[in-house]
Amino acid sequence: MTSVRVPLEGAYNFRDLGGIEAAGAARIRPGLVFRSDRLTNLTPTDEARLELLRIGRVFDLRSDLELAHDGPGAFSSRLERHRHVPLVKVSLSLGDSRIDWTKVDLQNRYLDMLEEGAPVVREVVEYLASSHAQPAVIHCTGGKDRTGVVTAVLLRVLGVADSVVIEDYAMSERYLQPFVEATRALMEREGYDPEIVLYLCGSPAERMEKMIADMDARWGSVSGYLDEIGAGEATRAALRLRLLQNS
Repeated sequence: MTSVRVPLEGAYNFRDLGGIEAAGAARIRPGLVFRSDRLTNLTPTDEARLELLRIGRVFDLRSDLELAHDGPGAFSSRLERHRHVPLVKVSLSLGDSRIDWTKVDLQNRYLDMLEEGAPVVREVVEYLASSHAQPAVIHCTGGKDRTGVVTAVLLRVLGVADSVVIEDYAMSERYLQPFVEATRALMEREGYDPEIVLYLCGSPAERMEKMIADMDARWGSVSGYLDEIGAGEATRAALRLRLLQNS
């Protein structure tokens, strides 16, 4: 079982990690951790639905440029939920003139995200492990690359099988299809190569497979990675205690 999509009018990729099978015949508790694309286009109906989920923290992984362009959104701003924690300084935004598109390689970019975004990953893990944590949503723009990397760390430390981590990552491509079509049409009108758009909006399984392999080659395991960034075994044990329940 992968994460469960919450249908919304203004977001395509909002999902609950609850129900995913983890180690020791456990499952992730529903209603505690959500992953999503940006929350800036939510309708009043969407916001009312999300209020029922009692979300208390929104981890916004977008860059400064993306936040300045689109804002946090009304739902995220309400009740001081919004926590802007850019996973990387320069995101792969088609409107960012600093990017050399001939050198973009998402396969290797994920390892960069783990390294550059280490303080953010630690903050998310520590928050979710804390006894005072409220239900939280982790999001970027499309909800697949930066969000996918952070989510993969969470799922792996909870003992979710790598095959499920990969499958859950790949689900974004299906849910983002309407966004991809709209974005591709817009970008083609702006003169961008449609192949670049399709490449950036895709989430093929092999990208996450490579990230997992790179993580284990670099740090030995997800635990080794978290040890290095300061989220030790006590934090990981607290995370499992809070987020897992017996099947």
